[in-house]
Amino acid sequence: MSRYYNFRTTLPHCFVACLIWMAAAVTTSAQQTHATVSGRITTPTGAPCGNALVIVNGAISGVALTNANGFYSLSLPVNAAYQIAPFCNANPLNGVTTLDIALAGKHLYGLELLNTPYKIIAADADNDALTTMADTLLMRNVIQGLVPAFPGGGSFRFVPKNHVFADPQNPFPYPQALTIGNLTGNVSGQDFYAIKIGDVNNTVITTDLDVSTGSPAFPSYIQGQLTFDQNNNCQQDPGELPLEGWKVLATGTAGSYYGIAQSGGHYRVYAPAGTYNVSLLPPNNLWEICQNNISVSLGPIDTVNVDFAAWSPISCPRMQADISTPFLRRCFDNYYDVNWCNTGTALAENASLEVTLDTFMTALSSSIPWSSQNGQTFYFQLGNVQAGACGTLR
Repeated sequence: MSRYYNFRTTLPHCFVACLIWMAAAVTTSAQQTHATVSGRITTPTGAPCGNALVIVNGAISGVALTNANGFYSLSLPVNAAYQIAPFCNANPLNGVTTLDIALAGKHLYGLELLNTPYKIIAADADNDALTTMADTLLMRNVIQGLVPAFPGGGSFRFVPKNHVFADPQNPFPYPQALTIGNLTGNVSGQDFYAIKIGDVNNTVITTDLDVSTGSPAFPSYIQGQLTFDQNNNCQQDPGELPLEGWKVLATGTAGSYYGIAQSGGHYRVYAPAGTYNVSLLPPNNLWEICQNNISVSLGPIDTVNVDFAAWSPISCPRMQADISTPFLRRCFDNYYDVNWCNTGTALAENASLEVTLDTFMTALSSSIPWSSQNGQTFYFQLGNVQAGACGTLR
């Protein structure tokens, strides 16, 4: 059960140049028609983030670039609302080493907690608002070149500098944009922290980032929610169950791009501008899709919403599981993640999980205590698992 979706292509330098939007301030003696919105992007340690995209959506849409010191400026029509969100997809390996994997692993198992919410966000490599062993496995795969990039469409995440985390040890969810409800005059101090995915010890080099390296910078995406249509009316009604772990495929002339539904059934597919057929891929043949292969047009700075509902003529639970570990070392503590999902169409009652370890291993602890043991086989009681729901044992 893989939760990763990746893409790779070459981004010409002209792509960024074509995205750069510039608007001149226009004033008259009677009325100010434009105002300047400005800010700075740095890492949490204060290093400037140069050459990052700053995307504005609202009465008009456009993009600016930060300068070498991380500053940006946008001239926007007044008396309108706007959303400001940075984006950068420079080299995904920048700042990511095996030391980051070790530090993230120590945090996961309480040996040495990461001491800022920004480091914890960096450790969420697969962008599912959790820090698990799957993140360390993904980091290792990126380092080894087995996976070309981190999922989510960029190699950085951005958090408004003025955001206060309710729980610094659990920073999810967190805002990734700033909103101006009504622009009436110049606004400064619209600052962000740039967090390099996978870099939990702040070794990223951010001066004049080369956005033409790594995976393509796609500020546009298709998003939506996947729902179990339990009353078979092909509508998303309140209270219906979300579907997690399902794949969404967008296919067009620019290529094919995937997204994976996360908690709550929400998904995103980042892709370049173009026309796409968006389809939902069920995990097995128990399901029917109400409406599939939906055609959408995606602009260069755009968000398109496509929801899906799935139903089934058969009422049947179907549990599946897989197990992963980032590495194994003799005479050291080693860690596994066991992920499970009910990919069936009915509640799995009193579900249980069996894990059999090699005879060379000794089980020490688990996030869910095992209910019984027979030799090297351990039994875990999962309780009732709704259709479309997933979970993780560590």
